[in-house]
Amino acid sequence: MLFVLPIFTPDTSATASVEVVQGAGRYVNLSPNPAKGHVTVTSSFGISNIEAYDAMGRLLLDLPVSGFAEELDIRSWPEGVCVVVVDTPMGRVSKKL
Repeated sequence: MLFVLPIFTPDTSATASVEVVQGAGRYVNLSPNPAKGHVTVTSSFGISNIEAYDAMGRLLLDLPVSGFAEELDIRSWPEGVCVVVVDTPMGRVSKKL
């Protein structure tokens, strides 16, 4: 599967706008969603860490990452909705899976 996303080099200085941080979610994707077996996390800003929580708030994953995409094996995760939190240079983004 090929993903084509813009790659940004963010200005991480203190003058970065709040609007950019709030809009960072548009540049983070979970695919496929819903998923069985594996899910790919992508971010145009880059990814430094991925966390996942089940519906009860229990931590399922805490994974340091370097790059713009990471494939996760989710076969051992419980069925139902999970929340994936992606740390990017532009802030943290939460996505439902």
